[in-house]
Amino acid sequence: MALGDVVDDDDDEFFVVQDASGRVHGATTRGADEETLFRAEALAKFLDVDDALAEKCRAIEREGSRWLSSVDAPRCGVERAARAVFERYAKGWEYDAETSGVEFWTQTERVGTHFDKDEEARERYGVWLTPHVATVTYVEGDGGSAPTVVFDGLTPRSQPDAENHDGSACERTVVMFPSRGAHFKFDGRFLHGVYEELSRDGDEGRRTTLLANVWFNHKPVGIERLPDSFTDDYEPQIVESPESLTPSVLCPACLDVSPMKKCTFGPTGTEYALVGATDLPTVALRACADAGMSLIFLEHRDGDDIRIEVPKDEPDAKRTKAT
Repeated sequence: MALGDVVDDDDDEFFVVQDASGRVHGATTRGADEETLFRAEALAKFLDVDDALAEKCRAIEREGSRWLSSVDAPRCGVERAARAVFERYAKGWEYDAETSGVEFWTQTERVGTHFDKDEEARERYGVWLTPHVATVTYVEGDGGSAPTVVFDGLTPRSQPDAENHDGSACERTVVMFPSRGAHFKFDGRFLHGVYEELSRDGDEGRRTTLLANVWFNHKPVGIERLPDSFTDDYEPQIVESPESLTPSVLCPACLDVSPMKKCTFGPTGTEYALVGATDLPTVALRACADAGMSLIFLEHRDGDDIRIEVPKDEPDAKRTKAT
């Protein structure tokens, strides 16, 4: 979709402007470091998670994605935790308060490779809108659980049939193993997922996450607040000065790699394939996790980067064009 295009629906007029990087346009820094906002980082503990918060997170899972505007007062503990995420990353930025906020939801299921996006805008108007910042707070789970894996550099524009395809590739893969109360954030445009192959053998423990994505100047279409029935007085314990995790850096080309399952994704799960993502140093990654190293950067050498391709056996008629 071109900058400033207007898309008309039967009853609505949908207008969005994206900047050169594909982000929703309009937010500006006020002394904040833009590069820092979008860089993958993790905190050893963002929340002092107790059983009450874990229970509240599990209780709203069936509600799906919900919205808390930057001007709305939180009404329950989960909304207060989501607001804390928004305030952490909105600090130093100028944005339209009415249309900015945090999209949040909770998950106990493992989710495959995907882009976070405005789902309705994609389905109804064919436009890819991604959050400015994506975050994961680990409410339940430990280093034996399946990690979050982010393919740094792969955005919707990396898809080969995207209208504004830019040919970008992933030169660094970021792996974050769960730890109760830990927090992980990354560029909201980037492809990511939960990879069971990297969990400890036989690990079937509970893995509960609070996902909170920061949006500036855009409210995802059709997402509303939690119902009043979830109102409570619970105050989550936010760690005032959380410790940042120092990433461990590995070079896959220097390590033994293990074949993983073929990595495909898309609207039906098979439209696109990640080339180069099936051979990762699983043994080294598990050793890092077992040694208590949660955040790991895999630096890919030239020629070993990861790209999105259309599988050769994927029928054209089955693909959904990435406009």
